[in-house]
Amino acid sequence: MVTYGQFQSPTTATESRSRLQKYDVICQSLSVSVSSLIVLMRFYTKLFIIRSPGWEDYTCLAAWLGLIGYAVISLEADAHGSGTHQEYVAKDDLRRYKQLANISQIVYGPLIFLAKLSILLLYLKIFAPIRRSKTYIAIHALAYLNLLYYTAYTIIVIAACIPRTKIWDPTTPGHCLDINAVILSNTIINSISDVSLLLLPIASIWRLQLNTWKKLGISGLFVTGLFACFASIMRLVIGVQKRNTKDMTYDWFPEFLWTSAEISSAIIAGSLPAVPAFFRYFSRKLSKAIKRNSRHNQSNTSGSEAGMKPSSLAGGPVVHGNLMTGPADPIPANSGSYQYSQRTTGLSDISNEGRVPGLVSEDSGVPEPSTAYSIILRDMETDLRQ
Repeated sequence: MVTYGQFQSPTTATESRSRLQKYDVICQSLSVSVSSLIVLMRFYTKLFIIRSPGWEDYTCLAAWLGLIGYAVISLEADAHGSGTHQEYVAKDDLRRYKQLANISQIVYGPLIFLAKLSILLLYLKIFAPIRRSKTYIAIHALAYLNLLYYTAYTIIVIAACIPRTKIWDPTTPGHCLDINAVILSNTIINSISDVSLLLLPIASIWRLQLNTWKKLGISGLFVTGLFACFASIMRLVIGVQKRNTKDMTYDWFPEFLWTSAEISSAIIAGSLPAVPAFFRYFSRKLSKAIKRNSRHNQSNTSGSEAGMKPSSLAGGPVVHGNLMTGPADPIPANSGSYQYSQRTTGLSDISNEGRVPGLVSEDSGVPEPSTAYSIILRDMETDLRQ
């Protein structure tokens, strides 16, 4: 785990960059690649297996695209002094770094809100099928509070200095807010929001009439949110420690890392409930393919053995492959060849194999759209609807 102590005491600008930039490259690469894989599974499941995409998926997609943009900003900031003590940063680089830092602060608000909104919309489908329930009201209240807060935060960081050019050019006449205080207050409120977002589903799950192991299993789908909370708390710790910093290029460096970790964890946490359906679908297809191949081989073996029987046993001439030593008798209705033809024409006894009644369409063998979340969280949904 990367801690703040690892970012201390470089002696030169070159040493500072070489030691710290690798952490940013690793962090951004992991955040984008892992979240991309999970989001891909989510959308494949919702578009092609369940065939029931919703607003929770579209907001997740927007957050994922924003995460990629944030990673680009973070890596670009590395080229202009991020992770280097400010005294070693050239004037032009410092100017560009301040612009990038402000852009990252502006996009953070909408980005983290979209990630959280995606999770809250998912909660509505799973935990609040009945309007006006306590859970329904709590989810809506949390969504609107987040909307109001992140809108206000975004406006504040946009107008951090009047005029805006003073943000990156301190010689410009004007006035600025204490940006360190703004960042600190944001991390405090954001940490509270993250913890609330984590506790909301856990509290709902443990009120269900399920055994402890099932509750633990379902809770595990949302446990990734713990890391989002941890990342948010780490941002808070750094904000408290460096609230009066004048060395922003160096002291703000961990902010980029923990922010990416927080956003990607929120995206993953909201996407994980769709992943079991993804693996269940493909494991079932693989199992069917293996069984079909096994039956095909058995039929070929059975057919070959029947074809090699002498005429005295089969009541006709000896058959060797496609060569016949005498007139051919009609193939009995119960022979191996006829059985094989049944297996390869997709009759109902085979095509229905492995199908879950009521959850699979009769023609395609894939889940019906109306049962999307019954498949994703079958035990939870069943209990909620009782």
